[in-house]
Amino acid sequence: MKEITNLKYKPLSGFDKDKISFNVIMGLKRPYFVAEVGYVASEIEFGQVDYDPYMAIEYDPNNVEHVELVNSSSTRRCIEVLHLFAEDLSLDAQQNEFLNKGYNFIGETGDFLVEALYPLAVYIYAKEAMQMNEYMTDYGDSSEVLRLLIFKFLTRYNMVYEEFPCFDFGLNENLGISYEGFSFKQLTIMLGFETERTARGLALESTPEGKRITVFKSGGNRTFISKDVFVEYVNNYNKTRTIERNVNDMSVEIKLTGGNIRNNHIYLTRVMDMFPNEYVGGSKKSECAPSLLRLDVGQEKTFDTDISGDKKIFRSREALKAFFENFDVVEGDFLVLSTSKKGHYKLRPKN
Repeated sequence: MKEITNLKYKPLSGFDKDKISFNVIMGLKRPYFVAEVGYVASEIEFGQVDYDPYMAIEYDPNNVEHVELVNSSSTRRCIEVLHLFAEDLSLDAQQNEFLNKGYNFIGETGDFLVEALYPLAVYIYAKEAMQMNEYMTDYGDSSEVLRLLIFKFLTRYNMVYEEFPCFDFGLNENLGISYEGFSFKQLTIMLGFETERTARGLALESTPEGKRITVFKSGGNRTFISKDVFVEYVNNYNKTRTIERNVNDMSVEIKLTGGNIRNNHIYLTRVMDMFPNEYVGGSKKSECAPSLLRLDVGQEKTFDTDISGDKKIFRSREALKAFFENFDVVEGDFLVLSTSKKGHYKLRPKN
C-alpha cells in the first residue's frame, strides 16, 4: 500500500488537468494492449522491452491531435469535476448533475464514482505495479499529482456526504484514508499547510483552547479527528467565499494581505472558477496562456494579463501596482473582483 506522503498540493491549472488526462490515456494503452493480446504479442508490437512509445509522448498543448484527444475524453471531464469539488469551487448545473447522478447506471453519486474513479484507480494501480520499469515514469510525475487530487476529493466528499463512498475502488486504503476518522494528513491538505507537523500542532495542549482541535485514539493507538470536529474546523478556517452568479456576470470578494500589497498581487486560488482555462498559463512568462484577459484597476487604467498557473495570481504586477496606487487599501480590507463580459474583469475595493 502506498500512502500519500507528499503534501505539497496546489490547485491545478487548466494545463495541469489536460496533461494529467493525456498521461492517463497514454499510460493505459500498453497495459490494455497486454491484457488483450498477451505479453509476447505486446513486446513484438512495442519493440524494446524498456521502451513504451505511448508513455514517451509528452503532452503538447500546441498539438491539435493531443488537444482533441484530451477534450473528447471522459477522463478530462471527470478530472474537471473532481478538481472543482475538491477545491470547493462552483460547479455549473451540468457538472453538478454529473457529480450527483452520473449516467444513472447505479444511482446517485455512485454513478460518478464509477465513471471517474474506476479508470483513474486502474491507472494508479498500473503505475504502482510497474514502477520497477523505467518506461512507466511519466513526465512531471502526473500520477502523484493525480493521487493528491483524488486524496483531496475523497476527503471533501466524505465531509459533505453522510457516508464514505461505497465505490472507492480501494483508493481510501491505497491513499491512507481511514473509515475510523479523519487524519492529520487530510487536515493538512484541507487547510493548505506545508507540513503535517503544523496540523498536528493544533491538537497540543499548548494550543489556545479556542484554536485547539479535539482528537481520539483508535486502531493501534492511531490518532483521528471525528467528522463533526473535522468539518467544523475546516469550514471555520476556510471561510466560504462570497460568490454571486447571474447569467452573464460574476463577482467575488478577496481578502487583502500585507504580502499582497508589498508584492503587487492578489491571491486567486479560491476564485479560479471565474477564469476559463484559456486565461491560465504556466509558471514562466514564456508559458503565457493562450489568451489574455483585460483587467480594469480603476482611474481608466486597464491591463492585459493572464494568470500564473502555479502561484494563482495575475501575472502582471504592473496592474496590481497601479491598483494599489489608485486606492487607499490596507491589510485586511476586502476587494471585489467582478466580470460582466467574457475576458473583461474589474477590481475595486469593497464599499
